[in-house]
Amino acid sequence: MDIASIIKDMTKIIEANLNIKIDEASISYQRLKTHFHFALKRIINREKTFGIDAELFEVIKTKYSKAYNIAKQIQQHINDEYEYNIPEEEIAYISLHIQRIINSA
Repeated sequence: MDIASIIKDMTKIIEANLNIKIDEASISYQRLKTHFHFALKRIINREKTFGIDAELFEVIKTKYSKAYNIAKQIQQHINDEYEYNIPEEEIAYISLHIQRIINSA
């Protein structure tokens, strides 16, 4: 399993959903890529992931529903293609990074 390949897949999913070309030099993309890299390492190594407050999780799902839905597609793709499950708390954090990309597009 190659983390760089998964990140490329993730980028394609975001670009397809937003109908944009992500500036890979942007700080928003770099933050997303860095977070995702370390999240994948935690998942692969079966390390504990960061928790998230249930109320905050609901706010993210509701307020940033487009970003959350894209993150869920990424979650499903990684599960289907690589057989890794991204926990919901990671999906929330990834949603915030995707929202930052949406805001800067």
